[in-house]
Amino acid sequence: MLLVLASLKLACEIALMALAGQGALHLLAGGRRRDNVFYLVLRGVARPFTAAAERVLPAGRAQRLAPAVAFALLAVAWLALTAAKIAQCLATGMAGCR
Repeated sequence: MLLVLASLKLACEIALMALAGQGALHLLAGGRRRDNVFYLVLRGVARPFTAAAERVLPAGRAQRLAPAVAFALLAVAWLALTAAKIAQCLATGMAGCR
């Protein structure tokens, strides 16, 4: 169970870092970010999560708000997984949590 929680938490962390990197490049590169290879890589990593957020949002605002909504949902999921991992470690003893 601890391995599953740690794996899901890691997937959330990777997606959160990809979305944060996209946001940083959006601020730094502006309109030229679409030509940046690193931005395209980060967009590819975060694409499954932004696509899921686009399905939840209304059609008119989906494109613009999807990364922010995906970031917020991933942050909540990360907090929940962290709490579950801590609870699991406390329940089983700290020996397996190092």
